[in-house]
Amino acid sequence: MSDPDHYAVLGVEPTADPETIREAWRFQLRAFHPDRFSSEQHARAERMAKRVNEAWQVLGEPAARARYDRQRRDAA
Repeated sequence: MSDPDHYAVLGVEPTADPETIREAWRFQLRAFHPDRFSSEQHARAERMAKRVNEAWQVLGEPAARARYDRQRRDAA
C-alpha cells in the first residue's frame, strides 16, 4: 500500500475508538500547524498538517473508516 497509513499519521492503533482518533487528530494538527513554524520549516509543517487532515477525513467518518479498514485487510 503506497498511501500513508492514516493510523500511523495520527499515532493511534487501528483499534482506537472514535474519540481517541478525534483527540489524536486535534493534537497532531496543533503540533504541525504551519503558523507555529519558522519560514524555513513552514512548507514541511503544511505538508504534515495536510496529511493529518487527510487521515482525519478518512478515520473520522465511520463509513470511510470502514472502507479504509477493508482496503487495508485486502492489501495484507
